[in-house]
Amino acid sequence: MARAKQTPTKPAARAAKRVAARNPTSASKKRSPRPRPKDVLERLSADEAAQVLRQLLDASPELQPKAQEIATTIITDVDEQAIATKVEAALTNLDITDIGDRAGRQTWGYVEPTEAAWEILREVVEPFKEEAKRLASLGHHRAAVAASRGLLLGLYAAQDYQGDGLLQWAEDFPGEAAAQALSEVRAAFGRQPGKAELLAEIIEDMEDWDFLARVAHKR
Repeated sequence: MARAKQTPTKPAARAAKRVAARNPTSASKKRSPRPRPKDVLERLSADEAAQVLRQLLDASPELQPKAQEIATTIITDVDEQAIATKVEAALTNLDITDIGDRAGRQTWGYVEPTEAAWEILREVVEPFKEEAKRLASLGHHRAAVAASRGLLLGLYAAQDYQGDGLLQWAEDFPGEAAAQALSEVRAAFGRQPGKAELLAEIIEDMEDWDFLARVAHKR
């Protein structure tokens, strides 16, 4: 005679649940874990991170002073020699092939290789110049001096380039770019007390570029 199927007692059912919890099914093992909040933050793009920061400060204005402190620390951490090295490398590593299709016949006329070379070299220098101007306009004078000196020292070193790169098509570029950068940084300092001393410090050790002194003292 067949025995009737017994219904598990409550203690037995609870034990079975505990065993199941300790031994998840293969389907549950394949399920991807939800990312932790910190994982999301670490994977934000630059634009997304900026948006998060703006919304966070809007929601919590009391964090504004701390955010200002952190931002100031970051943007004023300027390495003069590192900038000089980057500028020199960026200028001297450009090859004549970088002119590409910028020279020759264009829809608006003919562009000489020299003109195209100057345009490319200006684009290389522009971000360094803009950063120096930003620091000067924000009143971070020591950082502005370091950024400006780094740029000018990089240009100063590039003037001695003897290779067959893009600079051969724009031999006067380093000096002219240095003068233009110094002029714009001087304007960015505004009416800052001690401005003359700051500009004099920027052009130290570049005596054979005497035209920089005239730019620095121009009224």
